[in-house]
Amino acid sequence: MLLVVLILTTWFVPLADWGANATSVVFGVVADIQYGDKDSVGSRNYRKSLQKLPECVEAFNARPLDFVIELGDLVDGYADNRGRSIRDLDAILPLLGKLRAPLYCVVGNHCVKVGRTELLKRLKLEKACYDFSLPKAPGWRFIVLDGTDPKEGEIGLVQQIWLRETLQRAQQEGQRVICFCHYPLLHSFGAGGGIKNVEPIAAILKDFPCVAGWFCGHYHPGGYVEKGGVHYVTFKGMIEAGGNAFAVVELTPGMIHIQGFGEESSRDLAVTPILTGGLRRE
Repeated sequence: MLLVVLILTTWFVPLADWGANATSVVFGVVADIQYGDKDSVGSRNYRKSLQKLPECVEAFNARPLDFVIELGDLVDGYADNRGRSIRDLDAILPLLGKLRAPLYCVVGNHCVKVGRTELLKRLKLEKACYDFSLPKAPGWRFIVLDGTDPKEGEIGLVQQIWLRETLQRAQQEGQRVICFCHYPLLHSFGAGGGIKNVEPIAAILKDFPCVAGWFCGHYHPGGYVEKGGVHYVTFKGMIEAGGNAFAVVELTPGMIHIQGFGEESSRDLAVTPILTGGLRRE
């Protein structure tokens, strides 16, 4: 009996302690900038991203942000011309370099046309999947996932193991988690082309009630769905916004506040309480 009690107290986090260190975090979000020195196709005006992004950076710099997350597809890229893809990336990165807040990047399907080695080098990333936390807000952990591993639209087995281990550590430390990925995980809002191997990823998230949100891009119209206490937010693509599209997010222990700019939607999302025993309220 004593052994069972010890296991339970080691694994589960009591309600009173959950998120006790989760002070406010404020960060900028931009998705699918998708710049390209090429002619427009439909509503995708590739060159105009060079005008939209400075407006976004200026708005971010006007606020005391803790960081900025770029949700993938910095460039549109060329399937048959890696050199041109690299040149487009080198044209857009200096604009992001003007951000005052630290920048974190997510790998998107168009990004990989640059070549994975060159892409990670230019984004200053050792790996495309990683996690980070902030000294000022130890109650939050942020997980960046690579939706192009091993193929576009997939999160492979090795990454799944890493995700489970990282979530287990966050849960044991009483942290709330936001996952960032280029691809949507749930499609009930009508998004196409999301994560293909949804079931194992969704099963992992279900096992860890510390997860509060899945933030992504890829589906340019954007969307939102809530399931099992997790807020799945797809941010609108800058590339297809008639004006612009980006957001500032504030996380508090009980709420996710999203302030949309341009065509991006504003949302106030309640963070689902964790029941005693570390179980998510369904």
